[in-house]
Amino acid sequence: MRLRLISDVPLGAFLSGGVDSSAIVATMARVGGGRIKTFSIGFREAEYDETAWARQVAERYATDHEELVVEPDAADVIPKLVWHYGEPFADSSAVPTYYVSQIARRKVTVALNGDGGDESFLGYPRYDRCWAQDQRGRHPRCCAGSQPA
Repeated sequence: MRLRLISDVPLGAFLSGGVDSSAIVATMARVGGGRIKTFSIGFREAEYDETAWARQVAERYATDHEELVVEPDAADVIPKLVWHYGEPFADSSAVPTYYVSQIARRKVTVALNGDGGDESFLGYPRYDRCWAQDQRGRHPRCCAGSQPA
């Protein structure tokens, strides 16, 4: 983390409130380097909104926290994502990442995130099921990111 915090430009972190991004922010706070700038997006639909969790982490580590409730407009965003990625990209998190990147860019040039943490640390039930199958000698495709069979 110390290496990741070396920057000639303003640096911050995306904070969803999940285990992965929370661990990044906690580690940034432990390593030091000043008040962390954190950014979150929320949604009007309660089942998709994690801003309360993000706010708890931001308060715990006294970050300079910004959040924005968005109403995703995939029809508007997808052509921009296709242009930026330059190839087909099937990760549905690209749309929320686009929005959180927009608010982060107002204050930082570089943002750390927790991408990959859920897959490594069984952050979703499908990964837990895959891990259990793998422990029984089965190597399901779902561990590589596809849905369980």
